[in-house]
Amino acid sequence: MRARFRQRDLERIVRAVRKAGIDVRRIEVSADGKLVVCADNAAHDPVDEFTEWKRRHADTIKGT
Repeated sequence: MRARFRQRDLERIVRAVRKAGIDVRRIEVSADGKLVVCADNAAHDPVDEFTEWKRRHADTIKGT
C-alpha cells in the first residue's frame, strides 16, 4: 500500500505548525495513514502575566 501523502505534504504541515509558534518534536504516521504532530510544549509553558509585566518594566519599577 502506497502512502496517501508525499514528503512535501509533511513539509507543509511542519511549516504551518512552526509558523503557529509550536516546536515539532516528531510526526507519527499510523498504519491507516493518519498523521499526528507531536509538539514540544516545554518551550511554551505559560508565564505568569505579572512576572512577565515586571520583567518588561524592570527599569521603571523601584523596590521590587
